[in-house]
Amino acid sequence: MAGVLRVVFGFNKRFIWLGCINYGSKKTTQKSHASNTSSKTTSPSHRTLKQKPIGELFSLHIGSNNQNNVYPLDLLLALAQSTRRSLKQSYLLLSDTELQRGYSELLSKITDSLGKVSLDELMKSLLAIAQICQRQDVFLDLNETRISLHPQESKELTTCATYLTKQAVVLFKKAEGILLDNRFGGIPNSWLTTVLWAYTVTGQGSDELLHVIKSEVLNRELETFHESELVQVLDSFCMAPAFNSEDVFGYIHQEVMRRGLIGFKTCELPVLMYSFVSQDSTVFSPEFYQRIKIDLLGRDVRVITPVELSKLFWSFARVKSNVDSIDVIKYLQKELLRRGLSKFDDRGVAVLMWSLIELNFFSKELFNLLKREICRRNQRTFSSHDISIIFWCFAKIKNRFDSRVIFAMFDKELHHRGFAAFSHSELAMTLWSFAELDQGTRATLTKLTTEIQNRDIKEFKPVLISQLIWGFAKVRNRVDVIDALRFLSSKLSKEVAIQKFTMRQLALMLWSLAVSDHMSPLLKSLQLEVCKRSKQTINNATLCQLLFSLAESGDLVDGVLTRHVLGEVSRRGFQSFQNLQLSAAAWAISELLDCGHPGSELVHLLEDEIQRRNISEFKPADLCRIFHALARFKGILQSGRALKKFRDEILKAGLDRFSIGELLMITVAQINVYEPTDMSLQSLRSEVLSRNPREFAATHLCIIAQYFPDPEVRSWLEKEVIGRSVTAFTADELKVLLQTLARDEKLCTSLRQQLEANDMRLYGYSDCELEEIEDFLKGEKLLS
Repeated sequence: MAGVLRVVFGFNKRFIWLGCINYGSKKTTQKSHASNTSSKTTSPSHRTLKQKPIGELFSLHIGSNNQNNVYPLDLLLALAQSTRRSLKQSYLLLSDTELQRGYSELLSKITDSLGKVSLDELMKSLLAIAQICQRQDVFLDLNETRISLHPQESKELTTCATYLTKQAVVLFKKAEGILLDNRFGGIPNSWLTTVLWAYTVTGQGSDELLHVIKSEVLNRELETFHESELVQVLDSFCMAPAFNSEDVFGYIHQEVMRRGLIGFKTCELPVLMYSFVSQDSTVFSPEFYQRIKIDLLGRDVRVITPVELSKLFWSFARVKSNVDSIDVIKYLQKELLRRGLSKFDDRGVAVLMWSLIELNFFSKELFNLLKREICRRNQRTFSSHDISIIFWCFAKIKNRFDSRVIFAMFDKELHHRGFAAFSHSELAMTLWSFAELDQGTRATLTKLTTEIQNRDIKEFKPVLISQLIWGFAKVRNRVDVIDALRFLSSKLSKEVAIQKFTMRQLALMLWSLAVSDHMSPLLKSLQLEVCKRSKQTINNATLCQLLFSLAESGDLVDGVLTRHVLGEVSRRGFQSFQNLQLSAAAWAISELLDCGHPGSELVHLLEDEIQRRNISEFKPADLCRIFHALARFKGILQSGRALKKFRDEILKAGLDRFSIGELLMITVAQINVYEPTDMSLQSLRSEVLSRNPREFAATHLCIIAQYFPDPEVRSWLEKEVIGRSVTAFTADELKVLLQTLARDEKLCTSLRQQLEANDMRLYGYSDCELEEIEDFLKGEKLLS
């Protein structure tokens, strides 16, 4: 079928709409409808009508000369053909008052004659109206779509809805009565699938009608169905998520496994896989998805449309635990790089990114393509859902990809647009992304904070509340969030049961309130709840998350809670910890040294477990964290063998494998343990200077200024600080940099001019801090 096909991507029998995209190749599962329900012979008048614009068609229909009047069904079929062929014609039919009136009159005439027409004409009428309505959805944003920030959560989606005029609804209701009276016994499979598709795509099918069609499908021999008809049945029932069609999916699944995939067209495979995945990815065997994957590797994917590609990526992301799809994703990636992304709509780009992140598939070339495509587009066309998903995806790969230009582009749009149209989950995802990447101007963050405070906290899920509190804590140095935290804490204490939160969410909120110095009654309640829960069985991942939160909070959290958690770690030991968990626990315990909590017994227990492990199995990030911890434990360790072993392994692995943050963590640990003239320190310095300075965050520049104060590094830093706006630095960061760099007159002049040109109070600078910095730049005072 030519034209536009609504694409729905669903989670747990609910749907996420990727927009309407033109099927230029006309290869779609709806093709069987057009071919099977079309008359084998077309009248000359109908052949002529298909070429006319809709204005002329209606003129013929209402003409005074009865001989020139067009039969209503022929006119309806011509309208469907015209709107499929031209978006302009579809828009005219939707927006022009006279044409709307003519269309309603046409549908009224067809409705009145339904009892007299043949079943074939009835099928054609339903199909044509459904196609017209579906095409008009290009101009109507009828579906709000949401993807939860946490993939393990159930995805929140709305059902499919298609725009129908009132008269079209009346026609569908009357036709349903006729169909139910006649039932479907003996009618061809193609007619059965036509009715099913027309009623599900328009959302007009009652449970009674769908039940009758389902029973008819189950009573028929599936061997008599063509592959395209099987796919159409699956796709149609996917568009009726509230209707229980599990038995149909199971029946067709057995038939597909029996006959194999060779008879299915390439363009039908994505729909086939998507249908089963969206129904329930755990019901059907991994062998089924494995067959589709293997079959795809032997197909020519150049014929697959953007919509179908999005379906494939999304489907493989949903079954990632059952199927190793890395080979087929690489195969599809080549096709994406070949054809580009210009034919994907905004939702298609967002879902493609989401799928790649879910699959943990990172290709710098592919993400650069995505970045360029997003920057090329008009940001005003992106929905709130698209923006929040794009933010979330780029935040997830923050250590591997520079996406600041994306955030800067959308920051201006969000400041202009506001956040009123954002759902609760979209607000949380946006704040989380801004906080994770340290992005967002003060003005935009203030608007976002205000919008969150205007919402009813009872409508937020616990996972979203914990993300909001964490996000506010992370941006506290760039925007005043005290009122927002006070608001959330008060509402939580009164209106939300703290027992609903998971241990991980409690740990996040505990850290957030502690580092924000927000000593509310909620903080005490959180500590009591954590103590209560930790006596129960909690897994290692949750225990590590709790350790991390306590380490970040330091002495802001009650020492009783910290000792309680460390006692649980000592009791449990580290033998059952995975390498990632072991490295996280080591880092957290080393940070708690400043509070005087971990005793030498726990450190020795950790040291023994670290030495027992095969060091070659640790990932670079794990090596970095453990080396940092061992450096902090230097005076407590039983020997220095583990420390030297990890330093040598880091150098052996190659410093180019570490992120900038990890490099600087290694640098700090190295300087604290070894002499500044050590050869490995010189290697670290060379590696830091070889990186792109634009990838360094402001905090990274501060660490470099403190630990590499030689002239070459100072010159490198001066150029980078001058190249950035002073608004990119907090007051504390600027003071740290100035203590090393302020001897440069060019830098001082540039900073003075920028401070005069910007109202730094909007960026979190106090009057006292501004005065201190300005006096230092003039050479009058030293910085504190």
